[in-house]
Amino acid sequence: MATFNNIILVDDDVVSNYICDRIMSRNNYVATLNAFSNPVEALGFLKEIVDKRLWNLLPQVLMLDLQMPQMDGWAFLDKLSALDPLMHEKMYIVILSSSIFSEDMDRANEHPMVRQYFSKPIRPDILESIHLNLENTRMV
Repeated sequence: MATFNNIILVDDDVVSNYICDRIMSRNNYVATLNAFSNPVEALGFLKEIVDKRLWNLLPQVLMLDLQMPQMDGWAFLDKLSALDPLMHEKMYIVILSSSIFSEDMDRANEHPMVRQYFSKPIRPDILESIHLNLENTRMV
């Protein structure tokens, strides 16, 4: 049985998405991974879930990159909050970014929707940390 039922990954870097997919698949971390290289498409996917109230399809975890050309991660979080102000209580939101700016790390740590911040690339220990923290918040 997979550690997570459903994860959504929003990252414009298709290589990073591929690496995430391979690590999660090989180690049986996720049953369903929805990877989006376009954050606008990811928001459309989540909007449909919210609009139709298909809460059982809502991913347990959202992994979000910060630096994307179509829309940065901060704007994505703003738009996600506009869809449902309590989205961060329904989905565990993690920043997975290559940003080396301390401002991004500080902002993520202070952001009310963000639970954890990790630097790329994804690793099994990151997934274990997310799982442990998710269990502790009783969102599993």
